[in-house]
Amino acid sequence: MRSPPSVTEPEETLIGQDADQVVQVVVSAEVDVIAVRLSPQWRQVVDPRALHTSVLTAANAATASALARSVELTNTISTEQTSISQKVHDLGDEWAKSNIGAMQNKSDWEVR
Repeated sequence: MRSPPSVTEPEETLIGQDADQVVQVVVSAEVDVIAVRLSPQWRQVVDPRALHTSVLTAANAATASALARSVELTNTISTEQTSISQKVHDLGDEWAKSNIGAMQNKSDWEVR
């Protein structure tokens, strides 16, 4: 029997696990399923006829983690946008003009 091909996981992945800790489902931040892992001892813990329930539980946990992460990032972006908007507001819409009349000498324009 050949080994399954290796899977290159994205940098950010989230893992969901069933209550019996025999199934892990790995998802990307975009909630794409990357891998499903079974413990070598799963047959001693779970009835084979109920394995699908363990897989579904792990998949739901992984998906919930990915969605929670997405909400967290959305909240962070919203907070940053509010902060930037406030800074722009604080700058105002009227700025003092430079006194270019005071910069008549060539030496006033040299980089030092």
